[in-house]
Amino acid sequence: PPQPERVQPTPVQYGLGYKEEEIPENEKYIVKITCPTKEQTDRDKSLKPTITVIQPNGIPVDPRKEEKKFIKKTYNITGWMLIINSILPYILVTMFSFVYLLITAVSGWVPYGVEKSIEMSMVVLIYIISDLFIVLLGNKLTGIKLRPLFNTKGFSASFLLMGAVIAIGMNLLAIMVASLTETAFEELFGLMLVSPDDNPPSMIYMIVDCVYAVIIAPIIEEIVFRGFVLKNYSRYNVYTGIVLSGLFFGLMHGNFYQFIFTVPFGMALAYMTVKSNSILPAIFAHFLANAGVTAINLIGLHNEDLS
Repeated sequence: PPQPERVQPTPVQYGLGYKEEEIPENEKYIVKITCPTKEQTDRDKSLKPTITVIQPNGIPVDPRKEEKKFIKKTYNITGWMLIINSILPYILVTMFSFVYLLITAVSGWVPYGVEKSIEMSMVVLIYIISDLFIVLLGNKLTGIKLRPLFNTKGFSASFLLMGAVIAIGMNLLAIMVASLTETAFEELFGLMLVSPDDNPPSMIYMIVDCVYAVIIAPIIEEIVFRGFVLKNYSRYNVYTGIVLSGLFFGLMHGNFYQFIFTVPFGMALAYMTVKSNSILPAIFAHFLANAGVTAINLIGLHNEDLS
């Protein structure tokens, strides 16, 4: 008898997507032939047997018609969530800036250091709200649960070591790209990508910046890009999810020279997430990478103060 159609494909693990290329040894594809019943052929003479090729992981090589509709829907939802996530913070920051300027104009002058710290704190809060909105709403619409993303089974300390290596490589690449980009723009166009600031940031500003970059950002961004984005774009092909999650991760940073090294960094984190079936190693690597960049920036500020 004909088997019931599976309408919503929701892989339990990252690696269980359509057209999985890594097939375990000694395991073969299964060819399943479904024939229509006599009653069905009496009603519709055009019905023919259907052939479904199933991978060793239990998922067909190609999605069925109903599954293709669902996959297309999740792709569209993910795309719209990313667009909203890129626009919403700017709208909220603009609204906050208007209200803040209005309050300071009425109440009086605010010292520069305090003003910059307040702005930084509000911007950080706005980005956290925006990311949480995308995660909660997007996961709800696409059927992704948060708890399985933090899976602790199936990966060992080797994934943490891999994350440390990726983080160190990202830091070295970031330093090289930043140096080459700044030198090229200065020699070719006479432009400085990073202009000197006569007013150094206050201690509050640096504390907020460090806490967000080292602790909050690795968790929130990994849930968004290695959780929500990677899961949804891996429904047809896991390598598509790896590439797109890295690409959008680079675009999210919003500047040219960060885009150059955050794209391969994001792809490496996505690949590690797929292999470990958890975003925990990616969070660890992201934490190390951001901590390294933050330490380099703080050393640079200290050297400027000494000079």
